[in-house]
Amino acid sequence: MGDAGQGYARLVEERFGLRLSSRHAKQLEEAVPELVSDSGYHGAAELYVALAGGRHPELVERLAAALTVGETHFFRVRPQMEALRRVVLPELIARRAGDRALSVWSAGCSTGEEPYTVAMLLLELVPFLEQWKLQLLATDLNRSVLEVARHALYGEWSFRDTPDAVRRSFFDAEGERWRLRESVRRMVRFACHNLMSDPPPLMDPRHEGFDLILCRNVTIYFGPEAVLRLYARFAEALAPGGWLVLGPSDPTPVSGSGLELHELQDALLWRRGERPGASRDLSDGVAGSSRQRVSPQSGVSEAAARGDDADLREVWPLAHAGNRVDARRRVEAVLGMHPLRAEAHLLLGMLHLENGAAEEALASLRRATFLSPDLPMAHFGLGRAYQLLGELDRARIAFAEARRLLSAVPAEEPVSGGDGVRAGELSQAVQAQLSSLPPQRSCRVSS
Repeated sequence: MGDAGQGYARLVEERFGLRLSSRHAKQLEEAVPELVSDSGYHGAAELYVALAGGRHPELVERLAAALTVGETHFFRVRPQMEALRRVVLPELIARRAGDRALSVWSAGCSTGEEPYTVAMLLLELVPFLEQWKLQLLATDLNRSVLEVARHALYGEWSFRDTPDAVRRSFFDAEGERWRLRESVRRMVRFACHNLMSDPPPLMDPRHEGFDLILCRNVTIYFGPEAVLRLYARFAEALAPGGWLVLGPSDPTPVSGSGLELHELQDALLWRRGERPGASRDLSDGVAGSSRQRVSPQSGVSEAAARGDDADLREVWPLAHAGNRVDARRRVEAVLGMHPLRAEAHLLLGMLHLENGAAEEALASLRRATFLSPDLPMAHFGLGRAYQLLGELDRARIAFAEARRLLSAVPAEEPVSGGDGVRAGELSQAVQAQLSSLPPQRSCRVSS
């Protein structure tokens, strides 16, 4: 890298914290002549004098964007996504259920797969999400990748870690590419942002900070001092107890940064400490103001998921008495206080099925199986919903899963959410539904 190149590299580091290595030399040599051509200056030296004097900051921004790689895809780094799905997001949802307010920042979002992944996880986890005050902000230095993110049209490479069921649920095919549905796109707001010079972009000043910040594979480009400053900003921008997700190759925060390391199965995540005097225990993978045991399937604390059993027991008697609206409202009231109550999602789904509302039933029953995969009645209900929607291959898979779960349950044992139905009776119903389906097509369909 020659003297001129080193000058441009210093500019990029001063303005954006990016430390360029020798492997960036070729990229710099290609990017600077293009800037010169677009700027109208007579050579790299003349342009450098102008940029160093503070003129044309947008050109320095373009240069920095050209030197960073925005490679990403949906559900990238599976252990981290599982930690979000099973532990972090359920914990935050339970914590915020009172005010129904949640704030997330994807810093260095590139083409948008990361924040959209978080949006899809929230849609799977949170009932009545439209009633929440959700701030899902995604920022990047590169304006061109933000335009790609806003259009949300992706090729096959973006789905290499994505379950097929997710693509079917949230995307529509457009030729050989896939368009994210509007219901997910509108959840995310994109903005251009310089991590080193711009203040943290919390959209609602009434919030005490972000509940979750993701900044993955961004600080690998930063110098040590820039990393320290950025992590200090993240610690200040997080609400007490808020989480920070860094990339596996990113530098780790140092002691005294205000960020505490937590190991959640195969993922390492960071968390801002609670207020002074509050417990910071993560005894089973979920932090909170008191020790909470975590369900091995969902990562949901028992205190968060328990709900009001008395209210749920009254649901079926209300429905059988003809008060289906009251029964549904009773379940929705429980979910309003306990949004991670799998049995309540199951009951709501079965009520929707009785009313012939297959789409609504499907959404509730998918949440039930998402939160508690071992509920045979929920899988049976999924099968019925898929039947009503004409998706017979998925119905067969759901019924088969219900049959598998029931094989381990004594025949006389009542099944959860079944209005007194016993396991043996449900097994007969499952087999009858499977027998009624037409022969399976040769192609294999994932559930």
